[in-house]
This record gives sequence, C-alpha cells and structure tokens, in this order.
Amino acid sequence: GTAINGGSSAVKSLYDSTEIKQYDSLSAQKNRDAVKRDLSLFAKMAQQYYRKPVDLGGGGNSFEGWIIPPQLENTPNGSYKIEALEENKEVLAGTGNEIGNDKINRVKVVITIEANSSSTEIIN
Repeated sequence: GTAINGGSSAVKSLYDSTEIKQYDSLSAQKNRDAVKRDLSLFAKMAQQYYRKPVDLGGGGNSFEGWIIPPQLENTPNGSYKIEALEENKEVLAGTGNEIGNDKINRVKVVITIEANSSSTEIIN
C-alpha cells in the first residue's frame, strides 16, 4: 500500500507543477499583450510628435526630442525606455512584470516606430 500512496503523491505533485507552469505561461502572455498595447500607444504618440510642426511643439518630421512621458515610464504592466533614437526611427523597449519564455527574465517586447508604421518584436 505504501508504494501506491507514494506513487499517487508523485503524480499529484507532477500535476500541481504542470498547473503552475500553465498559469505562469498564461500570466506571461497576458502581460506581454499589455506591454504591446502600451508600446502601441507610445508609437501613436511618437508619430503624432513626428508629424507636428516644430513651431507647434512637434518634431517637424523627426522623432528627435520625443520622450516617453515620465508618468508612463512605469505602469502597472511594466517599465519602458527608449533604446534607440534616430531622425526617422525610434526603438522603444517594454519590460513586463511576469517571467517570460526563458523562465528567468521578465517579459520583454521591442517596438520599432517609423513615420507611418511600427512593428513589434517579442524578445521574451
């Protein structure tokens, strides 16, 4: 009888750890989606700045001078920073709060913003 109980205990333990892994994966995906939404909002803001004439407080066809608003650098979804800035292109990174696909580091998404388009890349 002891071997059977020990066996079922091991199966239960395996089941519990599988459930936790699935939960983490779901949480990571939800967090990744939220970070992507935040980055998309920032892309729209940066593109508006790009198009706005300099005399109206914009970039006059340049991203130079646009920053992530300080109150949005850290949100409930994660933290955000500018990774690269050129006249015609800006790259932002968002680091989420959940552990990502590598099971070590947090969720990370990068968005590359150009005048009329943006593209996201999932890093973790």
